Amino acid sequence: MCEIVFGEKFVREHVVLLGLVTVASPRLWDASMLETLEYYARMGQALLIVPFIMQGANTPVTIAGALAQANAEALAGMAYSQLVRPGTPVIYGCSLATVSMKSGAPLYGTSEIARLTLAMGQLARRYKVPYRIGGGRNGAMESDMNAGTQNAMTMMPAIMAHANYILHSVGWLESSMSVSFAQFILDLDQLALLQEFARNIDIDEESLAVEAISEVRPGGDYFSNAHTVKHYRTAFVEPMLPVWGSYEAYVEAGSPKMVDSALQWARRALDAYEQPELEISVKDQLDDFVTRRMAELPNIET
Repeated sequence: MCEIVFGEKFVREHVVLLGLVTVASPRLWDASMLETLEYYARMGQALLIVPFIMQGANTPVTIAGALAQANAEALAGMAYSQLVRPGTPVIYGCSLATVSMKSGAPLYGTSEIARLTLAMGQLARRYKVPYRIGGGRNGAMESDMNAGTQNAMTMMPAIMAHANYILHSVGWLESSMSVSFAQFILDLDQLALLQEFARNIDIDEESLAVEAISEVRPGGDYFSNAHTVKHYRTAFVEPMLPVWGSYEAYVEAGSPKMVDSALQWARRALDAYEQPELEISVKDQLDDFVTRRMAELPNIET
């Protein structure tokens, strides 16, 4: 299908597709995953190597033990890809969860996941490969404080670990069993802040603002200073959802709930969506390919 869209020669010379292959932890690379890995590698496409860790269930219960096993599983997949085709692009990564010792349910937003995320980031830098980890993951049943807290506990370590590819980031609820449009928008709002948090601090003559500092008298304010006037529109990232200001302004706005505001944003975005254009000839070829393959493959329901 990629060859139909991009052309066979282009696909042979460029990476256009990222394939995710998962280790069946503990320490099992099954036939379907290895066949997928081999095919992507032979085609010169990128691979995301992912041990699926549920600490305490399919790894040792300790952080060090889980880290050792996950690292070995990821390195085995990365090494095998290079045996198939040296130079195959790979991303080192992991899917992390701990497990409740009372119920067996997967848990997200825990301190153990945060520490594993940071440790695996250090290993990725040691191996000089891109790093994938999960962020914005939670086991909450609805978009509430629990979801926000767990998301922060998974996303912040991912950013601090210098992850290159964060999967997943938005909309996750119920340990990935549900996707919420409202949560999607709430998470986007937080990502805007975190993206700015991750930027380097600008340090130059303009940002140091020595002249502005000298212009404002001790005990004064910078509101009307020329430097503030010049930069105030872009100085801060302002979230799109909360009502900023006083409690009175919040009440006057109707005391909007964040989840309701997020759902309204989502509905407006869906209403404004426009299908991307695709050349008719390319679309027809893709449709023909899908129809033919569905007829050829067993157990495919239309």
